[in-house]
Parts: sequence; structure tokens; C-alpha cells
Amino acid sequence: MHQQEAAENKGLVIAVAAVILVIGALAVWQTAQLRESPTYVPMATATGGKGAVSGRLVRGDGVPIEGISMTWMRRLDSLTTMGGRRSEPSGPDGSFRIDDIEPGEGFVAISDFHGSWDGESGLFEVLPGSEASAIVVRAGPVDEERITRGVVMDESGAPVAGARVTARRDGLMSQSMTEVTTRSDGSFEVVMPTAGGELVLTAEHSGQGPATVEGVAVGSQDVELRPGRPSAEPPAPDAERPGSRDE
Repeated sequence: MHQQEAAENKGLVIAVAAVILVIGALAVWQTAQLRESPTYVPMATATGGKGAVSGRLVRGDGVPIEGISMTWMRRLDSLTTMGGRRSEPSGPDGSFRIDDIEPGEGFVAISDFHGSWDGESGLFEVLPGSEASAIVVRAGPVDEERITRGVVMDESGAPVAGARVTARRDGLMSQSMTEVTTRSDGSFEVVMPTAGGELVLTAEHSGQGPATVEGVAVGSQDVELRPGRPSAEPPAPDAERPGSRDE
């Protein structure tokens, strides 16, 4: 009899412990979900109906990542997103903030010129005049086959810093588009959501005509873009060109 009671008590203890573990795991999951969901805070300084996003960038194991800029990616429709404003590089605790962004549905992603890391948040909505805070972005190493690298140069072959490079990939069911800015040495990196396919790359810089290259395979490593002559430079009249006068 005593052995039977002991066995029953032991089974009851195990059952209670199992219930406690399940409740604890559920609480942890709910806490994580709340922590990674946006919390909306009114912005007293918001102008023009703009919004803001703030959060933290971490590795898969939760360790903060410092020095990485984030981009607000707004959904234009069910198949297309457009990159918007960027944050300053993330702080020592992985914190970032993006101000003056267009409201709407979208997500936060690591900026394309950070080719070593890849990551994005889930979809959420930015409300006019509000800050969507507590956004968590978990990053991992990026697949090299998704990175397209190149350089923007002027006609003399000198690198062009600060040029805007637009990359567009058209597919049967979707379209991807992103913009990056060249570094001081004219180089750029474009990270696409998936590998494969071809890009149309366009480089633009103040005072120069745009340069476009089509059929660039995603993953190419040596793309050259050379914007044309300054668009403000008018052609010389025929009468002033050497050899243009009638003999």
C-alpha cells in the first residue's frame, strides 16, 4: 500500500513539475513576443505626418551588434518594397533609430552596404506621428551569392564617392529594388533578398548624367559604372567647333 501511495505521489509531483515547465516556457515565449513586437510612442516633434522606428540589432544568440546601419523598407504593394531612410550605425548595445520615415506597413533591415551581416524584422506598421519602438532585428552571416559589388567612376577613372546606386531585379512574380551610396573609394555593395537573377544597376551623382548597366548577374563582383559628362555643360555651337566652318 505504501509503495502504491509513493508511486502515485511521485507521478503527481512529475505531472505538477511538467505543468510548471510548460507554463514557464509559455511565459518566456510570450515575453519574447512582446519584446519583439512594436510599442507605439507618440512623437511630440513629428512633422508632416512622419513616423520613427527604434530598436536593437542582435546576433542569433542575442549578442548586440555595433556599428551597423538599418534601413526602413516600406511595402508599396504585396510584391514590392522600397528602401527608405537609414539609421546611424548601431550603438554598443545594438540600439538604432530611424526618424522622419514615411508611415505605412514595412520592416527594418540591415542596410545593403553591410555585406557581412543580413537580417530583418517582421512586418509591422508605422503610424503617422508615432514611434514604433522595441523592434528586434536578429542578424546572421549573409550568403555571398546574394552580394553584388562594384565601383562608380568618372570619365577619367577616378572613384566617385557619394553616388547613388539603384539596383532593380524584375521577376515573374515579384520585383526587388534597393538603393545604396558609394563609399569614399567609389565602391558599393548591393544585397538582394535571394540569390540568382539579373539586375539593372543605375548610378547617379550630382552634376553628372546617369549610368545604367543591364543584365548584371546577382553575385557579380567587378561591376563598373561610369556616369556621363556633366549634364549642365552645353554643346559648343557649330560655328565654334574646329573645322566646322565652310572652306
